[in-house]
Amino acid sequence: MEFLFSFFFFVWNFCGKSNVKLIESLQERALRFVYNDSTSSYESLLRSSKTESLQIQRLRAMALQVFKCINKIGPSYLHDLFESKDTNYHLRDSNVVKQDKYFTVKYGFLSFKYHGAKIWNNLPANIKTTTNFKDFKYFINTWEGPYCKCHYCCL
Repeated sequence: MEFLFSFFFFVWNFCGKSNVKLIESLQERALRFVYNDSTSSYESLLRSSKTESLQIQRLRAMALQVFKCINKIGPSYLHDLFESKDTNYHLRDSNVVKQDKYFTVKYGFLSFKYHGAKIWNNLPANIKTTTNFKDFKYFINTWEGPYCKCHYCCL
């Protein structure tokens, strides 16, 4: 069952802005129906249900897949998808993957390789240095998402 939820979030990560709004509004309507509350904000409904927005859940699912690819836990055809970025300097966050530059939308910006690298590089350093999948899953579930909440930065 957990696989189905992560697959759902992973697949819907690449839909357009209008579809994202539709899915989030559907969740909001469902929460309003369940709690019989038509006046509270969406954020307070999420807090009372102890869930996160679907956008954060999609980002977490993608971060889990990137972790599996980097640590060679996931499917073998994805093991070489992400390359770590070599630096000659000792930086605070040296666990960074290369993020390719693309000039097409279909095969570039809307790809798992591009968004996975972007999400991984924006994770806090203490989460990225974890090597155990169970620990990483715990830390990623406590992650509140990127600092900037706009759709462009979150994807």
